[in-house]
Amino acid sequence: YQELKEIASYNYFFTPITEIKDGGIQEVYDLSVPEGNTYSANGMISHNTLETIATYTALLAKYPDYKLMIICPSSAMYQWANEFVKFTNGVTTQIVEAGDIKLNDDKGKKTLKSFDSREYLFNQFINSNKNVVIFNYNTMHTDFLSYISGMMQKYKFMVVFDEATAFKNPKSHTFKHAQEVSKLGDRVYALTATIIKNNHIEAWSIYQVVLPGLLG
Repeated sequence: YQELKEIASYNYFFTPITEIKDGGIQEVYDLSVPEGNTYSANGMISHNTLETIATYTALLAKYPDYKLMIICPSSAMYQWANEFVKFTNGVTTQIVEAGDIKLNDDKGKKTLKSFDSREYLFNQFINSNKNVVIFNYNTMHTDFLSYISGMMQKYKFMVVFDEATAFKNPKSHTFKHAQEVSKLGDRVYALTATIIKNNHIEAWSIYQVVLPGLLG
């Protein structure tokens, strides 16, 4: 609660928060803003992308080595990276995706394929000391044991699952790997505009990753 209050006091993108009430549920709070106002950035109503960036920027100011991991659909990866360019002052991002990477170094020219290219990009994130790593759900469950778990044991990460209905099925591999990532995260957030599409088990699955046991 005290740390949430401190983060809110920075007011990076949103109007001043006038009150924080305990929602009566573990780690759930009701944030109030002045009457007639809402979260906003550059004159726009703030969506969850900006609220995430604001939270991470506040934490980064307090903890310079703090990292952010964003797991999202492939179609959103570059959008996230562009938002950091637009709304922050120097927060650096690394996108990890499958695909050929052509290198030209002292050893000559070579092309990295799929697994090797992701290994190269993860190492680039670590070695260059960038702030934010962004990858899709497929990379999450193919590379969790290879790179992601070790990386998360080395650094503290705020973890963001974008379009969290990706693990709405508790029997899926995506759900199981999201749980493993969540266990290693320092702070974990799930972003979705459609928390329940078909039945209540979909909402349960999302909360079970972010706050295990909250809904039983």
